[in-house]
Order: sequence, then C-alpha cells, then structure tokens
Amino acid sequence: MYVNKAVKNIFVWFSIENVRESRFL
Repeated sequence: MYVNKAVKNIFVWFSIENVRESRFL
C-alpha cells in the first residue's frame, strides 16, 4: 500500500513534467 502510493506519486509527477516540457517545445 505504501509502495503503491509512492509509485503513484512518481507517475503523477512524471506526467506533470511531461506536460510542462511539451508546453515549452
């Protein structure tokens, strides 16, 4: 459960970073 939450956080952060990067390009 704790690990699942950490993976979810990383996935969400990665998605946000992708959106920001694509917005700059």
